Amino acid sequence: GRHHGEAQRPARAQEAAPQRHLRWVFPRAQGLENGQDVTLEAGGRRQVRVNQWCTSYLSCDDPRLHFGLGRARRVDRLEIRWPDGARETYRDLGADRYLTVEEGKGPL
Repeated sequence: GRHHGEAQRPARAQEAAPQRHLRWVFPRAQGLENGQDVTLEAGGRRQVRVNQWCTSYLSCDDPRLHFGLGRARRVDRLEIRWPDGARETYRDLGADRYLTVEEGKGPL
């Protein structure tokens, strides 16, 4: 049994899931308009985000989008569909980085 005043240890706290370095990428589609659709594929997963960083007058957020990559070391494919309908696709991009893409110029 427990004695009075004995500290209670969390059960198996030391044996929890092993630490994993989770990777990420923050692409920013640079342009005057928002509304870019951004599709990212990495590690067998596909994620889609819509960049709506300004929604009204004086209501803007960080224009970067956050994609969690899990343990994937590379972005297999990043596709941006710009508001004018143009599409740009980039392949084999590094993880753990901030990435700025300008329409018609690619990653800066």
